[in-house]
Amino acid sequence: MSERLRCNVQHACGGCPELSTPLQEERRVKLEYVAHCLKTMIDSDQIVMEGTPQRTPYRNRIRLAVREGRADFFNSAKREGCAVLLPHLQSAVDEIRELTALHPRYLEGMEHIEIR
Repeated sequence: MSERLRCNVQHACGGCPELSTPLQEERRVKLEYVAHCLKTMIDSDQIVMEGTPQRTPYRNRIRLAVREGRADFFNSAKREGCAVLLPHLQSAVDEIRELTALHPRYLEGMEHIEIR
């Protein structure tokens, strides 16, 4: 099984502890948990779980800190981006960071923004 996602700041960020777990073990634990929840909900032992064979970006929202009108990650270790953020959201983050660096008055008075 391939492990596509690599994050150079995972230990400093702490937001994705499963990235340091071998992919097969992560999948086993997650699928076991989901199967357990489903079995208790529908009282059945006939549940078969399958998952993707590789890690893919999954994060569909992110909050950015706004400091002096400039948007950026709360965690400075993420300056180069977030390995698990969906690509279209990473693009939006990059654009907002660039825009507010040039025009900090756009977010003046805000403490944070959330992108979904």
